[in-house]
Amino acid sequence: KHAFNMPGVKHPYMVDGAPVSYVSADRSTAWLFFGLRRGGNAYYGMDISDPDAPSLMWKVTDSDLPDLGNSFSTPRVIMVKPDPDADAIPALIFAGGYDTDKDYANNPGVGTDDDQGTAIFVLNAETGDLIWKATHLSLVDSIASTVSVADIDGDGLQDRFYVGDTGGNVWRGDLPASGKDDWSLTHLARLGRHAAGASGKATDLRFFHRPDSVLSADSDGAFDAIVVASGDRTDPLDKAGVANNWLFMIKDRAVGVGSADAYATPIEPSDLGDVTSTCVLNDGECTADLTNGWRLQLQANGEKGLATPLTIANTVYFTSYVPPGASAEGVC
Repeated sequence: KHAFNMPGVKHPYMVDGAPVSYVSADRSTAWLFFGLRRGGNAYYGMDISDPDAPSLMWKVTDSDLPDLGNSFSTPRVIMVKPDPDADAIPALIFAGGYDTDKDYANNPGVGTDDDQGTAIFVLNAETGDLIWKATHLSLVDSIASTVSVADIDGDGLQDRFYVGDTGGNVWRGDLPASGKDDWSLTHLARLGRHAAGASGKATDLRFFHRPDSVLSADSDGAFDAIVVASGDRTDPLDKAGVANNWLFMIKDRAVGVGSADAYATPIEPSDLGDVTSTCVLNDGECTADLTNGWRLQLQANGEKGLATPLTIANTVYFTSYVPPGASAEGVC
């Protein structure tokens, strides 16, 4: 029996991140990228063009990227134009990662500001060189989630992203083809401990999974629907206390790439119509104000969202987790 597997030995995580690949249009080049999750604060790029002779292209750690935490965020391969006068290049976008200060063993109460993971990174996929690092005065919570990316204007470049953090905030980023000097990060919503009136563990909402982004419209015009569920993946049994988790849908009406913010201040829970009883559990009669979006409470004790929602034909599908011992009666 290997010493790592002996009883009482702390589990070795090693390489625990999901890999993603980039293959060139002519299929002559194939690259592989991955992080470590709890295995450490690092990302790797490998050339696997010759499957029989893979080679390391680059490695970056928190020494190269200050603010990088545990590499929970699965990298996404995107095409961007950092230089408006040059061709588009393949790049990686990933969030800053997880700060273990938020583990219940280290902080059994309401989450606090983090020292690591409070940024978004864009790297040159071939070299690993940093292209852009996004920070914000209000970005004080680590971002463990994978980033949701989209090509808003259909030009083949990924120019919009969304992600939630471990403090219950949702962020929007714009990567216009006019160059990285025009790239920006916007605080779209504060739905957890930073929201007005938030108090105690019940409102300590945390996002660990990629939001779903859906192009949509209503009677007030076009919007990007951002669908995301809260839940602390690192504390599924609620040893640090129970949060009242929700499934949120936010209507982001700043639909143009690099357009002005649609909301002067971040959206708060009170700005979203509560559809838990008025729309879902009331025979379809909906009286909630859906101008800015909606929120659906996960009602079982300790119920939490631990996966990315999926929207198909105007219907949102999502799973939720209920800890052992909690009543499953009434679970959505």
